[in-house]
Amino acid sequence: MDKLATEASLPTGFSFSVVDNSLLIYFLQVRHAIPKVAGCISLKSDKTLVCAVEDKTVPVSQYSDLVTNQVMRLSQIINLMARLKSWITESSSTSFALYAQTAVALLLSAADRLPDSDSSEYRQVSFIIEQLELLQRNKHGGITLRS
Repeated sequence: MDKLATEASLPTGFSFSVVDNSLLIYFLQVRHAIPKVAGCISLKSDKTLVCAVEDKTVPVSQYSDLVTNQVMRLSQIINLMARLKSWITESSSTSFALYAQTAVALLLSAADRLPDSDSSEYRQVSFIIEQLELLQRNKHGGITLRS
């Protein structure tokens, strides 16, 4: 944590804490004197991480160009911090794919919690998931877009 905190190229606005053997790198926003964690990177002791924006887990596909499986270099964390900050502060940098993939992940989680996979609720949620996944496909080649 000390090495990261003293890095010259560190994006501004982040705070650090260690909780349950995980390094939390978080970006706070204050509105009307009320602080809110707008985004967070949780780096676990096994060097894997989870990234979240607005209390929602960011799909790994949105940062797999920076980090795959485990963090190997400090620059990977710094680059992910910069991307996280841009998602939070520059709405134009947040891709449709990020929103669609986050929605799919949330709906999959909701579908898993439904008691009956034959219910109309389950079929409706599955249909919405399918439609969101289709929105991300290239209409001419069937290739999933990852922007």
